[in-house]
Amino acid sequence: MTGGNPAIGLAEWRLPVRGAEAVELAASYGVRGIQLDFGGSGRGVPLDTPGRARSLRREANGSGVELLAVAGNLLNDIGLTAPERSRAARSARGAVIALLDSAVSLGVRLVLVPSFRASTIDGPEELERTVSVLRWAAEEARTRNLVLANENVLSPTTAVELFERVGSDSFRLVLDTGNPDVEGTDVPGLVRTLGPRIADQVHLKDGPLGLGDEWRGSGEIRATELSRAFARSGISVNWLILENDYRVADPRVIGLDVAAARRFADRIVPTKTGDSG
Repeated sequence: MTGGNPAIGLAEWRLPVRGAEAVELAASYGVRGIQLDFGGSGRGVPLDTPGRARSLRREANGSGVELLAVAGNLLNDIGLTAPERSRAARSARGAVIALLDSAVSLGVRLVLVPSFRASTIDGPEELERTVSVLRWAAEEARTRNLVLANENVLSPTTAVELFERVGSDSFRLVLDTGNPDVEGTDVPGLVRTLGPRIADQVHLKDGPLGLGDEWRGSGEIRATELSRAFARSGISVNWLILENDYRVADPRVIGLDVAAARRFADRIVPTKTGDSG
């Protein structure tokens, strides 16, 4: 628990720099935490490269930025929905183990496993395969004292089904304020439906290049409705992670979004202790 209202974090994979430079950038904006991408598969140096975890921990300790989570975005290229016993399925499980072990090395408790592109859940068969992998992965997370969280764009009903079929106390769902909205899902309604199934690190996104005027002060309709949903749903939101794409944005946008996120965080009152510390 961060104490008080949610703290603000950044997502490394959406920044113009990686690794130690990303940690430095977060510190320069007064941001308290950062989620890291595992890397690999054309996404940068993997976190399990010898010495890398130690170096990142040292940089984080020196800058006062907390390492929050490890994200396995390479799974979007491999496929959690790959047929069982296929080469891709074996690769996916190997990647999950690498993610979990890297989280232990970094001293973080939350591991993010996304379901996009090659891992998209777009039918009953894909849902079945995803449940199978996540049930196994959640048990592997439990043995390491970690929390595994899946991000997807499922309907609220199907998201609840996924959560219940995985059936683990070490499993959560990642809330993203942007992706479900693009798919036509009412995000405050999603919050109310999922409730405490949601991980305590929430992706705050509007985009594509930053939070819109409603977040920054010109009306704030969406922000108001969402903050009310959080307050009424029994969710502990400890971190708001800005996940807009800042790789090509004017750097000043990050500062504007951090300020807007802090104003939003001031509206959210924590209701219970979260999952990932």
